[in-house]
Amino acid sequence: MDCLIDHYNRSCDLYGVGACESGNLTFTEDGPDLEGLRINYEWLKKNYNSDELSQILCESDSLSVNKEQSFFYLYGMSWCDHIRELKEHTDVHSPPQLRVNGVVTQMPEFSNAF
Repeated sequence: MDCLIDHYNRSCDLYGVGACESGNLTFTEDGPDLEGLRINYEWLKKNYNSDELSQILCESDSLSVNKEQSFFYLYGMSWCDHIRELKEHTDVHSPPQLRVNGVVTQMPEFSNAF
């Protein structure tokens, strides 16, 4: 528990959020964000074999994205939001940047996918 709180406390500056309230204030939501993504990823791995996960979904000259990578891209896109200054100091949720980066940096599966 302390390591997750410390991770989020350090992550505000690391991910360009600046001064934000995270860690102790947001722990009751940060943990479920992480576990929710883990559970969804486990479902993905259970329902698709490695050949299916490696299947390229879109490709350009500079980028190709397979099914496994698209899972993480879509997770990140789901938290696209404008941060409201007042909300930053009162919300029990971490800012959107941390809800994405704070979670995926705790999952080796994210690094392995890319």
